[in-house]
Amino acid sequence: MEFQGQLRIISPYQGDPSPELDQAWKDLLQYSNIWVTGDELSKINKTSIPVPGEEDKYWVELSVVHELHCIKRLCQYIHSEYYFANISAEDRRLNDLHTDHCLEILRQSVMCHADISMITMTWEPTSKYPAADFQNVHECKNWDVLYEWQKERSVDMMKPGFLVHPYLGVPFPDGYYHGIGAADPENAIGKGGEDTDMEMEMD
Repeated sequence: MEFQGQLRIISPYQGDPSPELDQAWKDLLQYSNIWVTGDELSKINKTSIPVPGEEDKYWVELSVVHELHCIKRLCQYIHSEYYFANISAEDRRLNDLHTDHCLEILRQSVMCHADISMITMTWEPTSKYPAADFQNVHECKNWDVLYEWQKERSVDMMKPGFLVHPYLGVPFPDGYYHGIGAADPENAIGKGGEDTDMEMEMD
């Protein structure tokens, strides 16, 4: 697949805040929460929260979706005056933590996948500086196929009262997460750093 590589790229996922921009991201991430079977989970030697009322279905999110979520969050962070205009000092701290988490997740992913397609250089008649040509061919997964697979396995974990913590109760009584989307380090999962909770795409 050849990327759009020009400096000004026309995309529904970028630009100033607007209802159309928010809807594009919502549509892209609407099947973030999906189920897999216990057998599928056993292949990575992990378990996950069971889907309530379902037999052998466990809640997961694909890493690619989390990374897209992170890109969306970075876009929102750039326009904090619009998306985070009236948050408290504590929420601002957690938002900064969340943003740092997303930057590091994306760095690790980029280096993990290490796209080695070549960016060529050229001379332009109107500038003395070399210009990079980013419009080159990349080997890609078929996003449409993956999107449909997620759609078939999507589960609404945000339904009011649907999800219940074993001893702390219902996390989303009204079907919405009201936090800024990051956990304090003392409640985080992971090793070698202060990780955030699993972000759930809700907006």
